[in-house]
Amino acid sequence: MRYRSFAALVFVAGVAALVAARPTNHGQEPPPRSGTPDATTTAPAAAGQRPPWHHELLGGNAESCASAAARTLDPPALAWQLFLVGTPLGAKPPALPAPGAGGFLLTGRSSAGVDEVARSTAVLSNGGPAHIRPLVAVDQEGGSVQALRGPGFSRIPPATVQGGRPGDDLRAAAQRWGTELARAGVSLDLGPVVDVVPADRAKANAPIGALNRQLGADVPTVVAAAKSITSGLRGAGIGVVYKHFPGLGTVTANTDFRPGVVDPGTGADSPSVDVYRQALPASGASVMISTAVYSRLDRQPAAFSRTVVTRLLRSELAFGGVVISDDLANADQVRDVPAPDRAMRFLSAGGDLVIAADPRIGQAMYQQVAATAAKDPRFAEQVRASAVRVLTLKASLGLVDCRVWAR
Repeated sequence: MRYRSFAALVFVAGVAALVAARPTNHGQEPPPRSGTPDATTTAPAAAGQRPPWHHELLGGNAESCASAAARTLDPPALAWQLFLVGTPLGAKPPALPAPGAGGFLLTGRSSAGVDEVARSTAVLSNGGPAHIRPLVAVDQEGGSVQALRGPGFSRIPPATVQGGRPGDDLRAAAQRWGTELARAGVSLDLGPVVDVVPADRAKANAPIGALNRQLGADVPTVVAAAKSITSGLRGAGIGVVYKHFPGLGTVTANTDFRPGVVDPGTGADSPSVDVYRQALPASGASVMISTAVYSRLDRQPAAFSRTVVTRLLRSELAFGGVVISDDLANADQVRDVPAPDRAMRFLSAGGDLVIAADPRIGQAMYQQVAATAAKDPRFAEQVRASAVRVLTLKASLGLVDCRVWAR
């Protein structure tokens, strides 16, 4: 994501007042399929609150619920599940740039507080099928990268401070931060950053070290802090994303603002990859893929590399969860790749969820993915598999109503 400095990060003063939104049916179930017993209909959820669907998962299994949910979606709707589309904080009224998208990324900064953000996210949740709510994601790492501030939000310290706190203390703090996000209607925090930044290279490391976004300078410190943060956020019902695989801790330039960013040293045996080996198992975390080029692994950006995504992350590290791209809409690192092709290259590499901070570019990417899936059965099956992974994540967060299939 696009971070330059603290001064550039606090430029948005608040979220504007919202116009009345159309009535919602967030808490309602889809009509039962033929042969399915009738299910009880619940009242709509209040702004910023999620219905307790996660208590009624099919057999208590999020993957079974997700597979059943995927069968209710036609191919275009399945393709939309693979996109996290940007929508600016402070829009008048809140923007709903892609009603069928699998999720939305809150872009910009707000100091309006929990209640105002909750009203915005309630509008976003109107899009898509009634029984599958969209992910709502935000960058709430702390320090200079804290998108949401104001009444009801804690001031989160930078990651360099977080990494030095005792584990129980950090876990409790993360659960408090996660509870604040949940009250605001956010379901996915794009963090923590788990890049290992060597102490002697921190100032020269533009995307992470220069902004104090690293939890530590060594693997044990980063792993311990990441586990504590994950436990706290998950305890509050918030999804977490480890980033930026296979590591941005030893580059100098920022892929958001510079093309041609290459890391010549990071490989499968590097400390930054070892963090994922140790922290990922049983974490429930998703993984964000960097757009830097790792020349020891491949000659193309990691987000477009089957070697990085499928061979290293999926196979060698045995990761079966959701793989998320870094922003593929605005990053200078990928500007030479035609916009509609970026999502295709990421999904073909083994990714699942495309971040498109610019909704117009997100629409173009989606159209290419949907059109390709319509004529290529093999790619269509890949889209379905990725959609099931995304829906499994949603089900684990209480965003899929599985009660209609519970009997």
